[in-house]
Amino acid sequence: MSLPDPNVVFFSNFLQLEERARNAETVEALSYSIVNELRRILEYGFAALFELSPDGGEVRAAALSGVAVLDRDVPLIRWLERIVRQVAARAEVAKVHRLDPESFPETERRDWGEWSPPHVLWCPLTTADGHRLGALWLGRDRAWEDSELMMVERIAGCYAHAWKGLTTGGRRRIGQRRLRRSALIAAVLALLALAFPVTQSALAPVEIVATEPQVVASPIDGVVARFLVVPNQTVTAGQPLLELDDTTLRNQAAVAERTLGVAQAELRQAVQGAFADRRQAGQMALLDAQVQLRAAELDYARALLARVVVNAERAGIAVFTDSNDWIGKPVVTGQRILQ
Repeated sequence: MSLPDPNVVFFSNFLQLEERARNAETVEALSYSIVNELRRILEYGFAALFELSPDGGEVRAAALSGVAVLDRDVPLIRWLERIVRQVAARAEVAKVHRLDPESFPETERRDWGEWSPPHVLWCPLTTADGHRLGALWLGRDRAWEDSELMMVERIAGCYAHAWKGLTTGGRRRIGQRRLRRSALIAAVLALLALAFPVTQSALAPVEIVATEPQVVASPIDGVVARFLVVPNQTVTAGQPLLELDDTTLRNQAAVAERTLGVAQAELRQAVQGAFADRRQAGQMALLDAQVQLRAAELDYARALLARVVVNAERAGIAVFTDSNDWIGKPVVTGQRILQ
């Protein structure tokens, strides 16, 4: 059985996204679709949608990927709105482009690694007549390619057209009538419910936030092999938290050790032969330098190997997502893994 053509699958997904955008009945439904369903054609780890005033002075978060109910009082939303307000004031805000953390003030750069992936794509939602409705923030760990910018620009135009239709056309009135009808039904049901005693409970979204957070980052480039703790586990100072794959480092240390042995053997041979042949005495300084170089390479390989196990610097609670999201994932030096 032949596999489907990837180009055909991509084009089909693209058309389905456009259809979902046109069929959305409310701005809220469209916003949820934008930040979550765009993954069908584009790889990203984090997405946020914002409503912008025409002059960019007012910014309001509309949706966040993976979040059903948006709480605008959390630090993440406040930081994003502050950053987006700065971007909206720039000249290049009208086009899809990459955001460079280095172009922002130091206070914003310091929190960038805490709240957002390093590579961010700015995607304005602008109608054909130049009316700016909002903007989409897309973040991930690897750099954005030029072909992806063209793809995002195309789908952003579709989303802007659908958004404008919901805020100015008949769908908005339909949505308002449905909301009024739903509110009336809810009021009637609430009055009926008052006649029956019931046990009440409530569910609400919650986010675990450290009171005195300390970021645990990867000490070296590598791949996460396994976690030695579970999410929200209490840990002590010095307790191992996770382990990186050490296959490559062990091989490098073994090769460095053997290379050092060869260099030492060549030096000993030159020392012994120097008594009979003065020409070999001239090679002793070079061979001694080679021995020192190989010894330094071995010490460096062993130092890296000793850092594959990441320990807790202080006691606290390990805050991170499911360990299965990290196992086998490549990480770079300084990349945040948990708090």
